Amino acid sequence: MTNRYRERLIDPKDLETMPEARKRAVLSGLDINNRQTQLKDCRTFVESRGGVLLDAPYDEPDTSAWKKRRIRQPDGTIIYRVVRPKYEEVLRDLRRGVARNGERLDGIVVADVDRLTRDQRDLEDAIEVVTQYGRPIIDISGSLDLLTDNGRDVARIVVTLKARQSLDTSKRVRRKHLAMAQAGITVGGNRAFGWLADKETKDEPAAALLVAGADQILAGVGLHTICRQWNDLGIASAMGKKWQKPVLRNIYLSPRIVGYRVYGPTSVPLEKRYVVDADGQPVKGQQQPILDLDVWEAVVAKLRDPSRVSKHVHIGGRKYLLSGIICCGFRGRHLMGGYDRRWGKHHYACKAVTAGGCGKVGVTGRHVDDLVSELVLAYLAGRDVEAEVGRWPRAGELAKAEAKIAKLMGAYDRDELPGPYVFPRVREQEQSILHLRAEQAEWLRAHTGPKVTNLAEGWPSLELEQRWEIISTVIEAVVLKAADGPTNRFDPERVEVVWRP
Repeated sequence: MTNRYRERLIDPKDLETMPEARKRAVLSGLDINNRQTQLKDCRTFVESRGGVLLDAPYDEPDTSAWKKRRIRQPDGTIIYRVVRPKYEEVLRDLRRGVARNGERLDGIVVADVDRLTRDQRDLEDAIEVVTQYGRPIIDISGSLDLLTDNGRDVARIVVTLKARQSLDTSKRVRRKHLAMAQAGITVGGNRAFGWLADKETKDEPAAALLVAGADQILAGVGLHTICRQWNDLGIASAMGKKWQKPVLRNIYLSPRIVGYRVYGPTSVPLEKRYVVDADGQPVKGQQQPILDLDVWEAVVAKLRDPSRVSKHVHIGGRKYLLSGIICCGFRGRHLMGGYDRRWGKHHYACKAVTAGGCGKVGVTGRHVDDLVSELVLAYLAGRDVEAEVGRWPRAGELAKAEAKIAKLMGAYDRDELPGPYVFPRVREQEQSILHLRAEQAEWLRAHTGPKVTNLAEGWPSLELEQRWEIISTVIEAVVLKAADGPTNRFDPERVEVVWRP
């Protein structure tokens, strides 16, 4: 049962003293099969037979007895199961014969069979408990009897029929949502950041923030840094909460930000989760776009760049300027950044021998950071480091491949072409699209970078991530050689810069 229809349990005695207007409002808002009515009927059924209902019944709000969830196994495979913690708890307590509050538990009563389960796996678990422990599970209509063979067979048939009803309802709802998505119609849900309460009109101040944030991402600023900046300014998310990296990341990955109608399963990457028309073109939603398409594609390519992991772009944001760039001159491994609280300084050092390093090479961070920064500024003196996002040269090929799939599937839907002809060709085009998308992402990453003019003046005001991006565009590696002996002095001769061609 969803939050929208969840009702507070009301004691029937309260209705007697409740004002008439309030009573009508309460009763008119109740579904005929709501939880309060079910609990009342179960209590009447048990007490009429001399039994006692638990003071704390096992209640399952917001839990489906039919819908399966995607679960990843330890070996990486995916299974789909109905997840019902309360159901598992009540069966566990029934095996022991003791309820969670310590009361004796002799059996379970439910309002109807489908209130127990709509999944055959869950039903078999219930049958096992009843047959092995002799504690019954019954419903108030008397149709559920798991103690006999005939009763168990009837229960299996009823659960199958109820599951089919749920499946048919799910199909109708899915088809309705698909039709609305294909028409670009906005549906329910919370307001997204960047739009007003109507979910269609841009919230200009918030939209301007998102545009500025996109520029920062393309300039190399990390999401963690942007979140910190917005939180410091007192800017809240659409839910009124502080910004967190996953929330901001999803906003920029969502096709909603360019005006596309978002639609698709969660198994599909968020940036590809939009509906297309008969020609294979993205359907425009009713909301006003915030980012231009080329800018959004560049942002997505930046956020999806697999090298972000190897370059130590971690949850807490980048801490040291040369992380992922400075290397050990003895072992060739990247040096690890660290911070000494006693002296208030950071350093770079090779890992210990037991961790695969040499344990010998290290340097105070500030000295080598300043040296490399000076070398880069001198190298780029008089230059503008800019990378405007252009149009990918093979964009036309991608559009044609997507249009071919739409044309083939349209012919199949109209019974003009048979499936054995259509689907092999669709798979060919899908493979082509997959390769083109990968090439597009690589092209965007290569042609997107920091936008900085008059570099020397702007350097101190840049975020650490932006300075790192600029350094990494011109330097392949900074190699730190081992010192000749124990020393407290920084020797620039130990530093070798490998410039990119």
